[in-house]
Amino acid sequence: IAGLAVHRLLTEFGVRPDMAGGHSYGELVALCAAEVFGDEDLITLSAVRAEAILAAVGEHGTDPGTMAVVAATPDEVRAALAAIPGVVIANHNGPRQVVLAGTTPAVDAALAALAERGHTTTRLPVACGFHSPLVAGAAALLGTELAGRDLRPPTFPVWSNATAAPYDTEPDQLRALLAR
Repeated sequence: IAGLAVHRLLTEFGVRPDMAGGHSYGELVALCAAEVFGDEDLITLSAVRAEAILAAVGEHGTDPGTMAVVAATPDEVRAALAAIPGVVIANHNGPRQVVLAGTTPAVDAALAALAERGHTTTRLPVACGFHSPLVAGAAALLGTELAGRDLRPPTFPVWSNATAAPYDTEPDQLRALLAR
């Protein structure tokens, strides 16, 4: 809501985006700002996305997973994770900042391996291992919800976190990528 409010305020002052992107959940806000769906849809889709993610991690037992930030390059992190199943690079935020996600034991093992190699790590206070296979099951529920929504082509390009390219303007392609 805050992101959308800032967008609306800037628009009132004549500031119009040439393009947008949103980090993780922020992608929904960016798509709403680009008029792909309305404000009420944003609220409903936000709740459905959260419920779908929590349901997906619940399928894996009592460990919802976790995340951590690593001050290292993706290649350095991949080398440290090579023998540790259950953890993935969830985000590549910058040249020397990578976010890990996965099961709590796997992330713990990864942090220990990375510390041994001299990399600084910080555990993130999150509800689960977002952007990892733990939440993959959320795509089906979100896809079902999106199938019933009237999605319109964006009024300006919105870049996807998943593809690092603008969302398609064709609603069915847009739905599929957003669900994923």
